[in-house]
Parts: sequence; C-alpha cells; structure tokens
Amino acid sequence: MECPPLIEDEEARLRALSDYGLGPENPLPTLDPVVQIAARMFDMPVSAVNMIGNDHVFFAASIGVEAVDMSRRVSFCAHAITQDEVMVVPDTTQDVRFFDNPLVAQAPNVRFYAGVPLRSPEGHGLGALCILDVKPHPEFSETDRQRLRELASMAADRLELRRLEFAAEKTRRRPRPTFESLSDDPANPFLRFDGDLIVAGWNGPAARLFGYALDEGPGMELEFLLAETQRAPFRALIDRAVAAGGIGTLDIPPELTGRRKDGSEFPFEFGLSCRMAGNQPLLAIALRDLD
Repeated sequence: MECPPLIEDEEARLRALSDYGLGPENPLPTLDPVVQIAARMFDMPVSAVNMIGNDHVFFAASIGVEAVDMSRRVSFCAHAITQDEVMVVPDTTQDVRFFDNPLVAQAPNVRFYAGVPLRSPEGHGLGALCILDVKPHPEFSETDRQRLRELASMAADRLELRRLEFAAEKTRRRPRPTFESLSDDPANPFLRFDGDLIVAGWNGPAARLFGYALDEGPGMELEFLLAETQRAPFRALIDRAVAAGGIGTLDIPPELTGRRKDGSEFPFEFGLSCRMAGNQPLLAIALRDLD
C-alpha cells in the first residue's frame, strides 16, 4: 500500500482547514444535498465530502458510509488532495497504490473511487468530494468526470460560505480591545489626529505598519491610511464621537481595513479615544494588525 504523498505546506494547509470550524462532531449540513445528488447521479452506494486532518479524515457530509478506518494513511481522498484534477481509480484491485489498502482488502471492499480536490481560497487542499462503489467502473467517462467537477464546485461554494460565516462568528465572540489595552503596549501602532482627520503624530510601529518613514505621518490625511470603502464610515464615526464629546456608547466596528503606502490592504482591530479640550477634539487610535 502506498501512503498519501507528503504535502510541503502541511502546516499552512492545516491552518487553512481550521478556518472552517469543521470536525468529526461538526459536519456541514449544507453539503448533504451535494453528496445525495452525487450518489443518485452516478448510481453509487457511497458519496462523501472528506476533510483531511493531521493524521485522520472526517466527513463534512456523507451518505451510505458505514464504520470504516478513518486514518489518513489509508484515505483515498488524502491522495486526491495532492492532485489538480479528478482522481479516478476504475478498479482498486488493479492499482499499485491501493490493491492492498485495508479499505480494499477487507470491509468495506472498495473497488471504485473518484474524487475531486476541494481547496481553500489560497489553494490548499482541504478534502475531496468523492464517490465509491464495491464494484469496478472502467466505463467512468470524461463526461462523468466533468459532472463530478461541477458538483465539487457546488461543494466548494458552500464551504467558502461556511468559512466566511465562521470568521464572522469568531469576530463576534472575540472581546473588543480597548484603547487603553492597546495603547499601553508600545509595540502597537498608535496615531494622534484632529477632527479633520489630519495626523498630528504617530509612533514607529504605525509608520512601519503602513510602510512610511516616521516623518511622513504628521500632516497626512488619515483617510489615506484606510481602504477606500472604509473612509466614509470612519469619518462618520469620528463625526459622531466629536458631536458626543467622546466614544461613550457609540457602535464601533470590530475591525477596519488599512491601506499601506504600496497599496496593499490588511485588516486591523483598534481602540479609539476622543477627548475634548475646549471646543477642540483630541483624537487617537491604537491598533493591532490582524494579518
């Protein structure tokens, strides 16, 4: 039996997999219709979306699966995620990689496998949509491959929606940092600015984060340090803080998107301070890069 090939960026792949919040006890119900359609379309007894963990695999969705060895070393899908195309094994008993695999040599006696790798937005192989049978299928055609690709695209869309939803859940659960907690650490970027959003000063970490020299900050328009879509909402937030004379109970977003001098963008969480000196607002922001 050939074990699945090693993956060079395995650590990054596992981090990417963790972004979905899936596990043996946390499948993804929205994938159930996909595996059901696959089983019916190809008249296969088994279909699954297998996710490949560190040393095991788990089902994000499945149909027709009984208790099987879930170790990664015997997984067909662990092979599939190392490929760019549909992996088809028409007859497992005739394939040098699998003829003596425990899933072939004993129950459930797999004889046919076809799987399409499912990837993260960065291209990491997370798992595969697969179909299996206890009899060979030498007739599995290019048209069949294309149909399986199309179903895998549907599965990938639902996985991506799950990734976005899970990220939003983590953001909601994460305690919001205060201005004090961030500004107390001199390693965190810090900026002072006025009510017109003109930078009065910043520290070295802020200059480095945004890609500027330290002396380029004073006099800069703060909005240039924000992604274009964030500028109007941030200005409106500052206007409300100045009108209220402080941040008080203002609804402050959990994070913003910054824009570096070279045009690249990055997310950051932040704490905001607004105090009044007579009629003049004294504003400051302390932040933490989330990249």
